[in-house]
Amino acid sequence: MLLYIHVPFCRRKCRYCAFASGPYSRKGMQTYVDLLLQELCFWSERLEHPTIETIYFGGGTPSLLWAQDIERILTTIFMRFQVLPGAEITLEANPESANDTTYLQSLHDLGVNRLNVGVQSLDSHLLAILGRLHTPDQAIQTLDKARTAGFTNIGLDFIWGIPGQSLNQWLDQLETIARLKPDHLSCYGLTIEPGTPLERDIQAEKIMLPAEDTQSAMFLEGSALLGAHGYDHYEISNFCLPDRHSHHNTGYWQGMDYLGVGPAAVSTISHNRWTHPHDLESYALSLQNRQLGANREVLAGSTLTNEQIMLSLRTSKGLGLDLLRAHRSEQEAQQLDCLIESLCQHGLATIKDAFLGLTPEGMLVSNTIISEFLIQEAN
Repeated sequence: MLLYIHVPFCRRKCRYCAFASGPYSRKGMQTYVDLLLQELCFWSERLEHPTIETIYFGGGTPSLLWAQDIERILTTIFMRFQVLPGAEITLEANPESANDTTYLQSLHDLGVNRLNVGVQSLDSHLLAILGRLHTPDQAIQTLDKARTAGFTNIGLDFIWGIPGQSLNQWLDQLETIARLKPDHLSCYGLTIEPGTPLERDIQAEKIMLPAEDTQSAMFLEGSALLGAHGYDHYEISNFCLPDRHSHHNTGYWQGMDYLGVGPAAVSTISHNRWTHPHDLESYALSLQNRQLGANREVLAGSTLTNEQIMLSLRTSKGLGLDLLRAHRSEQEAQQLDCLIESLCQHGLATIKDAFLGLTPEGMLVSNTIISEFLIQEAN
């Protein structure tokens, strides 16, 4: 089982962000940690002390947790759950809140063995458009300080397709970063979330997104550039040096059970899925009344198969052809074979060891391709 810990606080919400997070205060964080420890104890008993393969602190901004907070959380996890030896323990960090060698050394000493830093851009103007708080220098310094603190598995997050960003800017930035050899890179196309300040600026034509063909080139040429530097493009938005993929995220894409704790966290266990209340007060009330996980969605049949299709086709390994043909009539299977043949002929997919995987060109239009493979429910 995978364990995800949602830390719902940020110093300031980014202008593009729709994730569940609120303004940081030390008092609020202390209340949250106390509640989180209660929830961990609740699930350890309910699930009979399950085996944990990975631990992931996400958010929000987990690097706003003090080292003593993380120590309390990890101590409870190791006492209450069966954590595999050498389990991957990841903490997401922002450069402005993790730019301190002493803090990073404390994380490393506590057992955090993978750091994921939200850089997003090395351009000051683009960082301002995104509403980020750190500077480009702080981002590079965080990478250096994390290495000094002993981290040997460090990932950096970047965004392409930002208003005002050119293709050359993106590729030059990737070249700079690739030469620094972080172990992992996540490169996400900017998603314009409804109701965010960034969306309002775009709607008002205060800023403009790069042209569609420019964004396509950012994805394809960026993938080729990182490949030339030895990075494996193992999922649509993720690249890694050898043996440095995210075990936590890979487990998620492979359909492993995962337990999410904290406000707004999602869990999927034995094909049952539930989501916690988003605000701290409602979360605390649900915990007090032992109602966490009470309202569950059961994943079964074509719904489960469709989810497996969507997740697997995001990865370079792809999807087993046997699963792709499951729950289909003979006529539907024949139509499926014709579609697969067409995709391969047009360089959008390949077949290896009975698995269908998308090429970078196919990943670029993955939503359209995946929709063609989904099983349609009869009305």
